[in-house]
Amino acid sequence: MARHARPWFRNSTGWWMVTIGGRQHKLVEGKQERKLAWQLYHELMLTVAESPESPDVQVFSLCDYFLDWSEKNQRMRTYHGYRWFLHSFCDACGNVRVADLKPFHVTQWIDSQATWKSSETRYNGIRNAKRVFSWAVEQQLIGKSPIAGMKLPRRRPRQTYMKDAIYRRLRREACQPLRYLLFGLRQTGARPSEIYNVTWGEFHQDRFILHEHKTIHKTGQARVIYLSLLMQRLVESLRETSTCDNVFVNTRGKPWNSNSVQLSLNRLKKKLGIKEPVYAYGLRHAFATYALRAGVNTATVAELMGHVDTTMVSRVYGHLAKADDHLMDAMNQLSRRRYRKRS
Repeated sequence: MARHARPWFRNSTGWWMVTIGGRQHKLVEGKQERKLAWQLYHELMLTVAESPESPDVQVFSLCDYFLDWSEKNQRMRTYHGYRWFLHSFCDACGNVRVADLKPFHVTQWIDSQATWKSSETRYNGIRNAKRVFSWAVEQQLIGKSPIAGMKLPRRRPRQTYMKDAIYRRLRREACQPLRYLLFGLRQTGARPSEIYNVTWGEFHQDRFILHEHKTIHKTGQARVIYLSLLMQRLVESLRETSTCDNVFVNTRGKPWNSNSVQLSLNRLKKKLGIKEPVYAYGLRHAFATYALRAGVNTATVAELMGHVDTTMVSRVYGHLAKADDHLMDAMNQLSRRRYRKRS
């Protein structure tokens, strides 16, 4: 198995070096510059690429071509997500020839990421690596993906949604801007990122119309987020005092993002002594779960949430929406019978 290229320090010259394709490259002078050497190494790995059609093309070269395509053709958020995973992938497997790459290499890479505890993160890591090679096949740069048959790990299904009792407690204690945001998430069932980024230009009386969204490449249509009467009144009141392009802003008048929201929710969770998981996406889950329990059909729920079909709603939210009251009643009856027999 080929050894992966890594920066190394040459004592005789005082330079950090790296060997790629049998050729030594100088990175930076000074033993204390280890961090900069690694940064320059990553940049070098993305600039010394061979032709992607070459039989000796290495993994990092193909990743470079893919990222270049992604930056030009996909949303910035999607591109940055690919880049984060693929930089790590190239650290581990970048110097391996595509023709020599095996699923074992990818497994080793995933297993070496000690901080990737979540099944979702490990799943996304392998999926992103596989996407590079499937894209290369689509572009006819390679004939076949070397890891096409590699199975993705099973993701842990979403088992929880934010109960309305917890939602009400959070809203009572939240600052006003966060209270408005939580209300917007619970009322619309929209993806948190959609609500964080929605602007006044996308507000049209009883709906938000997003022309840039997650599934635009699948649907080719704008994403419509329908607003209830209560939601319309809230948005109209926010517009009267708004000084920002975004509809929902924090206490400093800046747009919300996933980190600022989660930090705020974590503080509230600790303050209120809530033990259950608390996260913004739980309100989207709650919207779907309560809608299905209220008898709204699956197709309508899927359309309201911006899904291209009903598969996700049925698979992810269907089991959450199944009322289990009859099971609890049965357990209570059994418990009472046992208690009567003992007494």
